[in-house]
Amino acid sequence: MVGIVGPIFHAQLGLQPGPNWLISENFWRKHATLLDDWSSGFPVYCRFKSQFGFRDMYQLQVKRWLIALRFHPRDGWKVTVDIDAMERGNGGQHPPEKKAIAAECEAWLREQGVKIVAHPLYGRADLVAEHDQHGTYVIEVEGKSSRQREQAMYSAVGQIVLSMGSPAPAIRYAVAVPDDDRWEKQLKKIPARVLSLLNLELFLVSESSVRSIGAEQAVQPERREDAAPG
Repeated sequence: MVGIVGPIFHAQLGLQPGPNWLISENFWRKHATLLDDWSSGFPVYCRFKSQFGFRDMYQLQVKRWLIALRFHPRDGWKVTVDIDAMERGNGGQHPPEKKAIAAECEAWLREQGVKIVAHPLYGRADLVAEHDQHGTYVIEVEGKSSRQREQAMYSAVGQIVLSMGSPAPAIRYAVAVPDDDRWEKQLKKIPARVLSLLNLELFLVSESSVRSIGAEQAVQPERREDAAPG
């Protein structure tokens, strides 16, 4: 599979000038991080990124699709979402399309009956979903931003730990990020033992599915030979 990329990319990738450049899937994957940081040519990049399995999303997009596919109010979930100014694309510097995407997502949330307010018990947790039969989920959400994914993951885990005031088994805690290989790599740094101890679940969200990583799917630590019983 190849993509035709216009002149805007040739300088950064060291390609020879010409009307178009053909970039293989492997080449695109190799340079995905670099391309993701460009502000110019963003719409072209998004189209090819989606084809090759990269679907990064802003934080509000992750919230929207997580609710639509996993915690929809029509299924009996009472959902509360916190939205800050940066998520809306206000203040600081943001890509030109972010504000419009955020506004569309927020409008959809309101149409579904989602409460856009700090939760009375969990405060400014990103998302709280409550169900009479399925219990409560307290979720920290991360998405595309100027921060490195590793930093965002550390921040989300730290915030969700601070929310763990109740040991009740009906309350589950989770971190949700876009379903993207680069985000999944960061989540899998969390040891299975930690997920189990904290009753913590990890969600990988796309526009068509929500994948869950629990303790049983997480990467188990390798057993050192010198630690084996003698």
